Amino acid sequence: MSVLAGEGAENSHVVFASDRRTTYNSVVANDEARSNEADAAYESGAPPTVVVAFGGHGFMQPGQIGTHREHIRNARVICEQLMTLVERDCRLVITHGNGPQVGALLERDELRGDTLPVNPLDVLVAQTEGSLGFYLQQELLNSLRRRDIRRFV
Repeated sequence: MSVLAGEGAENSHVVFASDRRTTYNSVVANDEARSNEADAAYESGAPPTVVVAFGGHGFMQPGQIGTHREHIRNARVICEQLMTLVERDCRLVITHGNGPQVGALLERDELRGDTLPVNPLDVLVAQTEGSLGFYLQQELLNSLRRRDIRRFV
């Protein structure tokens, strides 16, 4: 997992969940004003925000081909792991890639030949980003419900 605090992060307090005090300071160590802001947020008890980023391969295990059921199962595993951060009262920002999924959809379009219209790459990217986000959202909600945690997703 990577944490970035830089351009565009002026109003963010991005930290790892494990050691909030140290990370608040280390993320913003090169910017005194931001460091003071992070200290104030930490002292006020504001929950930390954790940025979680993973690639599209996170939705596929070796030997899998990317079926609907495989994506749901893998999203469930990802979300169960994220519950550690939720249980520590972290706010999550989740971002993901979609390379293998876009490649598979592009290949499927090309194999159809002239039988159906071929979608442009940007449409395929949007389709796969949306579907992967949907899998994550549904499984995150299911994981929260199993723990009787009420949060917006």
